Amino acid sequence: MTTKDGEASNGQKAIGPSARLMQVSKEQQRNGLKNVVYVDHAASQPSDVVAFGREATWCFMDKRYLAAIMMASAMVEVILNKDSRLTTAGRHWDPLDMKSIRTAKKAGLPVERLLEPDETLKGKSILFLELRNKMAHGNLTGLIGFENVGTTDYSGKARSLALKHLEKSQFFEVDWFNCLTHHLMFRREGSYAAAGQVRISRNRARGNETH
Repeated sequence: MTTKDGEASNGQKAIGPSARLMQVSKEQQRNGLKNVVYVDHAASQPSDVVAFGREATWCFMDKRYLAAIMMASAMVEVILNKDSRLTTAGRHWDPLDMKSIRTAKKAGLPVERLLEPDETLKGKSILFLELRNKMAHGNLTGLIGFENVGTTDYSGKARSLALKHLEKSQFFEVDWFNCLTHHLMFRREGSYAAAGQVRISRNRARGNETH
């Protein structure tokens, strides 16, 4: 992950715009969400990544846990399909599955951020993917906090599961954006190109983005 100053997980400074987890003040916290993703140059963050990430955050704050899980999963899927380091980026759409996650790992994307402490990419599946798949197919069987609880906004266990899922996606997003050797991801012909392929003008209007 990165520090508040945009330092990459390997201890080196990120080049150019950076992302980090920013702590939310107690006065502005909703549903106990303590951190949001902050990008110090709004124009450098792909709009669809912002859209899904922001939607996941707001859904969690509004206790819409099913939607929060789906939006966080969609953000990861978008990145895996549009990052230019993946040979299929922009050509066709790959579903979020173990094959696409392993391919992303080989390409240098920080997919280990999606794992539980005892999980590896050598396994048949991971919790992040299993949860996403069950939600996508409307199957809540066996999901503690979701099955047979009625409205999930009253379930503390559903909240805990959704928060962990959201946080995994946030850590992934921050590390992906700050990847030192493939920094500055921008939209280009349907994919996110790496630094050196696309340059951003120094005169571009500055801004920031939080979600």
